[in-house]
Amino acid sequence: MAGAASPNGLITVLTGLCCYFLTESLAARGGGGAAGAAGALASMLTPKPKAITVDDQQPTTTLQFRFVGAEPDGKKMVVASKEVFNQHVHTVADVRRKAAALAKQGEDAVSLFVGFPPKLVGDEALTVDAAGLCGAAITIRPKG
Repeated sequence: MAGAASPNGLITVLTGLCCYFLTESLAARGGGGAAGAAGALASMLTPKPKAITVDDQQPTTTLQFRFVGAEPDGKKMVVASKEVFNQHVHTVADVRRKAAALAKQGEDAVSLFVGFPPKLVGDEALTVDAAGLCGAAITIRPKG
């Protein structure tokens, strides 16, 4: 059949495009080799977190984030940040996404704690207000 695309042809085109973008990414970063290729490919395939937009017309609150962890090379990493959220719009899931981005971890790799003694923040569907997080200091801990 003239003009029909075969599945193998489509796979070949997509593979070629991936190789092209990977090569361009490596060239832009000045890296090479298998480790460079793996890192570039991982960074291209890692989903970027959605930006959290704040509606100034809605009630807002400021949350303080604290993270103390270790870099892969063993150095101590401390992150402290204050971020603004809408009380009745943003959810615990939005807070977790922001916390994971600040800690440079995957969303599933962090746990959130508030208060003293520290209490695990649970229900992801609750709004910031319903979860009692307004004005809270949130401790980010790696799971595990």
